[in-house]
Amino acid sequence: MRNQQPVMLTRIEYLILEVLMRHAGEVVTRNAIAESIWPTERKQLLNTLEVHISGLRRKIEVRGAPRLIHTVWGRGYRMEAPEQ
Repeated sequence: MRNQQPVMLTRIEYLILEVLMRHAGEVVTRNAIAESIWPTERKQLLNTLEVHISGLRRKIEVRGAPRLIHTVWGRGYRMEAPEQ
């Protein structure tokens, strides 16, 4: 749920969200995310990861609200909890 609305995620989007939530506030590298989802194929799927993160952002971001998933250039991604 986001903003009292259900959010329909694909399996991969859910897994990415789970990794980011487990490490909320920390930078999680692209390799670490990919390895947790595709342990044997992570190198080939880094570009695919970018597409899934983009889709996840479109589904969970609310216009006018602070972003939840932040890109940390050259390092990875960080999830920040929304302010209450």
